[in-house]
Amino acid sequence: MNLNLENKRALVLGASSGLGFCVAKTLAREGARTVISSSDEKRITEAAKNIKQETNRAAIPFKADFSNKTEISNLIEKTLEALGGIDLLFTNTGGPPPGYFMDFGDDDWQNAFETQLLYLVRVLKLVIPIMQKEEGGRIVNNTSISVKEPIDNLLFSNVFRAGVAGLSKTLANQYAKDNIIINCTAPGYTKTERLKSLFDARAAAQGRTPAEIERQITSGIPLGRIPEPEEFAEVVAFLLSERSSAVSGAIITIDGGVTKCLF
Repeated sequence: MNLNLENKRALVLGASSGLGFCVAKTLAREGARTVISSSDEKRITEAAKNIKQETNRAAIPFKADFSNKTEISNLIEKTLEALGGIDLLFTNTGGPPPGYFMDFGDDDWQNAFETQLLYLVRVLKLVIPIMQKEEGGRIVNNTSISVKEPIDNLLFSNVFRAGVAGLSKTLANQYAKDNIIINCTAPGYTKTERLKSLFDARAAAQGRTPAEIERQITSGIPLGRIPEPEEFAEVVAFLLSERSSAVSGAIITIDGGVTKCLF
């Protein structure tokens, strides 16, 4: 299927590694002109080099601290200067630290709010008017299967990613009339650096090995394996394309079947 993403102008957040990197690489391979961003300048520059090597398409890297309102504004301005507009947006940040309710103080809660939810409010307030002027656009906000089923030791993910889902559904309904299509992805366990760190933390908390944790998790996935980030990215590329024009306000679960809920 031709996704018709050639020369579409895309901004991908949290793209230095993992899911965001794979989304940026997939969009570049499909012909999109892509700006990528993360808070680590060295890593995002390296990611751009890797995308160029793997796809023969340039990705433009910009550093931005998503907890900083000014840096978010600067990122959008730089993206407009580089691309001339924004047709496609994939929002994504590094996962919050694992832990339980009594583990965290007020500063932890404030930081999680700013980096997991408030950053998105700030980004969308800037990008939606741009898409309105362009008479349309596609937005995919990345969340987690925690919006479907809370995960025991991922308190901040359970709380703030649910907020992302609620915000996305509300805005999808409000801006569909402007041909701005907004959806969420909800990945489950996916083979990324983030997953390895979660396995390590859970193993330490339970006095087990990461390999034991991985075997336990894999045994609960109907597919019998942990999905690859490239599989996730292909779904995102479809959602950002005109081929998914009737899908709006949805949460698309990409987890190998691990979640048991119906909706």
